[in-house]
Amino acid sequence: MQQLLGNLLASMLGNLMVSSGDWSDFQTKLTDMFNSMWVPTIAILAAACTILGVWIGLKWWRAGGDEQKRKEAKTATVGVVVGVVIMFAVAALLPILISVFQTWVNE
Repeated sequence: MQQLLGNLLASMLGNLMVSSGDWSDFQTKLTDMFNSMWVPTIAILAAACTILGVWIGLKWWRAGGDEQKRKEAKTATVGVVVGVVIMFAVAALLPILISVFQTWVNE
């Protein structure tokens, strides 16, 4: 597993190397790398949130009349909702921030 991660990191860093010293080439390569990772990352996070939401829903359902278990499930539900909101806020704001930094570097 360590070797696989090392090879992946070496591949990513190798793709980012700029031979001519031109920042626009580096910018293009970095943008392509982020774009290729973006969709799988969001899909994995969304799947994790869905699984966690189902697990918390089952926990709430199994709590029955036990107030302590119900309170734990409610707290966990609030945590999942906050996490989902943060995840989608980052998903919406990161491309905007990247384009702002690209504009800043190009000027």
